[in-house]
Amino acid sequence: MDLSAAGPAWRRTADIGRDRAFVLGGGGGNFGASCSASGCGVRANCLYWFNSFSPDDSNLHVLSVGDGGVETVVPPPFDQHASSGVHKPFWLVPTT
Repeated sequence: MDLSAAGPAWRRTADIGRDRAFVLGGGGGNFGASCSASGCGVRANCLYWFNSFSPDDSNLHVLSVGDGGVETVVPPPFDQHASSGVHKPFWLVPTT
C-alpha cells in the first residue's frame, strides 16, 4: 500500500528490503509483522504465512517477492491422536 500517493493505492513491488521478511498471521487475530530476515533465520524479501482458512492445511507458505514464486513447506507427518506434543502452527504476537 503506497500511502505517499495523492490517494492511497496498491502498488506492485519486487523488493521489501534487502534483509526484511514479512510474516502474516490469520485466524481470529489477523496481523502482519516485518522482521530482520538474517536475525530470524529466514529468507530475505519473502512473505511467510500459514493457511488459516483450511483446518486440513498446516503447511508453511513462502512467497518470494522478487520472482513471485511460492514454496509450500510441508511439516513432517504426525498422528494427531498421538501424544507427540505436535500441534498445528500458530503465531503469537506480544501486545501491550
